Amino acid sequence: MLRTVLRSLSSLAILIITTTAWASPLHIGRAPRVKTERGELRGLDNTSHALVLRTAAGDESLRLTSKTILREGAHVIQSDDLWKFVGHSAKARVLLSKGQPVLDNMIISPEHVTRGQLVSYDAGSRRLVLDAGQGQVVLTLAPSSWILVHPTLIDPDQLPRFLGQPVKVTTSMADGHVISVWVKPEDRSINEHRRPSNREGER
Repeated sequence: MLRTVLRSLSSLAILIITTTAWASPLHIGRAPRVKTERGELRGLDNTSHALVLRTAAGDESLRLTSKTILREGAHVIQSDDLWKFVGHSAKARVLLSKGQPVLDNMIISPEHVTRGQLVSYDAGSRRLVLDAGQGQVVLTLAPSSWILVHPTLIDPDQLPRFLGQPVKVTTSMADGHVISVWVKPEDRSINEHRRPSNREGER
């Protein structure tokens, strides 16, 4: 009788040990760690399907997945529209899975838009002046500001070529820095800057 009881207890002990081993974290798998990053959206890498966020520690590549949620303020945006927000301040929730940073969600700071005519630009101070209809507005370009004469990015030093032309300036609502300057030259201006007139051709 005693031998039967001991044999039953031994079988039960083996079962408990086996079950505990399979329930250990090594078999269940570890949940990904989570961290929050704040910085500036600096660019996109279409090859690896990732975005580059510039933080205090440097540039960090964050991989996008089908589950990544992107928002500008309270508005949900698509990954195909991210290029419009390069230069914006952003807050990212990042999952660290197997040592790889994966973007879980990101909130991009909304932009403020100022439209008007380009009155002047000083390359030394990087200040541009707009006639916004209700008066003149003075803005200073940041090192990360980009200038677009659709569809071409240009150097800020070329802005004086477009004095008097309509422009749209976007600034970050988080810290007020200039994100982009969109120059929308009229057709006549485009012709003057890109090709000679018929009279000039005859000369």
